Amino acid sequence: MKYSVSVTILLLLGICAALSMAAHKNINEGARCRCMKYAANSISKDHIYKIDIFTGGKGCKYTEIIAYQISPRKEVCLSGKTPWVKKLITDLLNETEK
Repeated sequence: MKYSVSVTILLLLGICAALSMAAHKNINEGARCRCMKYAANSISKDHIYKIDIFTGGKGCKYTEIIAYQISPRKEVCLSGKTPWVKKLITDLLNETEK
């Protein structure tokens, strides 16, 4: 009986340690830039189902814009300095305000 209680406690401690390490890894993911390469061609807003905007911070001083395409399913980094990206963001923001 004591043996099974000890094993159960050790398993729970192991699970807690693993979850703690996973959470720590997720926190540190923001410690570097996500985008190394940016889309060269414009992408229609009809082909995008989600956009994430990450402001510059401790690990990456740049604002990063990541678009998620419908087809093919992939993440694409967009440069916020290009005119077509600025227009895309403005159009999407105007659509959400309606």
